[in-house]
Amino acid sequence: MCPPRFILNRCLLALLWVAAASCGGEKKVEISKRSQAKIDLPAKPRLAPPVFQRQHSDGVLTVEGLLRERDAHLGREVEVRGKVKSLSLCDRVEKEVAPVGGSNPRVADPKARAQQEEIEWNCHPQPYALLVDQSGDGRHELRVGGHMTSRLASLKVGQIVDLKGSFDIVSPNRKYVDQRGLLFLP
Repeated sequence: MCPPRFILNRCLLALLWVAAASCGGEKKVEISKRSQAKIDLPAKPRLAPPVFQRQHSDGVLTVEGLLRERDAHLGREVEVRGKVKSLSLCDRVEKEVAPVGGSNPRVADPKARAQQEEIEWNCHPQPYALLVDQSGDGRHELRVGGHMTSRLASLKVGQIVDLKGSFDIVSPNRKYVDQRGLLFLP
């Protein structure tokens, strides 16, 4: 003898099968006759990669060329030409040092005191410049770092310069980090 649950399951299964077979009739598909308008789309856009200038005619790299081919130049000495977009230098702090012999600096000769001044730099943040291509939209910016005794201190905003230095993600003194790459002047 079959248990009642088994019979109930078989009956439900049969009912579902009959219901599915009766609902699966063919449907007539009607096409909407709302409009006879024709669609006029613009031409397919050109999706070719943009052309960029890798280097100048004399072999010096452009900023965009250096940054687009970053991996090929990492850890190497490179020379790049660009326009100084912005500049952040250290503040100069002059510190007086006592003249040799331990005499009072207020009493000492002013010329001797001027020769013995030490120059200190207040560098927070570290000095840097942003370099962009001289012709272009300025999207590609190269961070240039260095010491206040390097060529970095002589740069002016708007000046077009050729800079030679080491190109990497982290500067040798570990004070600059830029994932796009940075040029560190010796």
